[in-house]
Amino acid sequence: MAVADGLGHGPEAAAASQAAIAFLTSHPRRELDDLLRGCHHRLRGTRGAAVALARIDLAHDRLSYCGVGNIEARVVGHAPTRPISYNGIVGAILPHFRVFEFPFQPHDLLFLHSDGISARFDLDDPPGLSAQPAQLIAETIARNWARAHDDATIIVVRHTGDRP
Repeated sequence: MAVADGLGHGPEAAAASQAAIAFLTSHPRRELDDLLRGCHHRLRGTRGAAVALARIDLAHDRLSYCGVGNIEARVVGHAPTRPISYNGIVGAILPHFRVFEFPFQPHDLLFLHSDGISARFDLDDPPGLSAQPAQLIAETIARNWARAHDDATIIVVRHTGDRP
């Protein structure tokens, strides 16, 4: 999974995000650190973007994550955590970063979202929200916690316990 949020607004911000997504979709099997470096090279000459990447290994109940910029990540469930994204701009200032590994067990939820969604969203508002399907959770958070004057992206993934 990937979230790419181009800096600023308008066509130039969209072009940066689209360049990142084009690179990622053309190299789906690369390691996350290689993908982030590749995005950095592809985005040179654009405004740049905040980019976060996550890969779930269901066979081993593991989540790999890396990010640069103001994309938020959160794992809710057995071992709640907030994976960090490093300060920087993919395409302009790529800091030293690393790929983090976390447990991701059946029934856990992963959230990736741009700064257009408040990081203060509450999974109990409305009550029982966290038990709903991932799509409904994402729609509810986007509706209730999106910032009025920014674009917003959110991905919600639930580990169902199914194995590959």
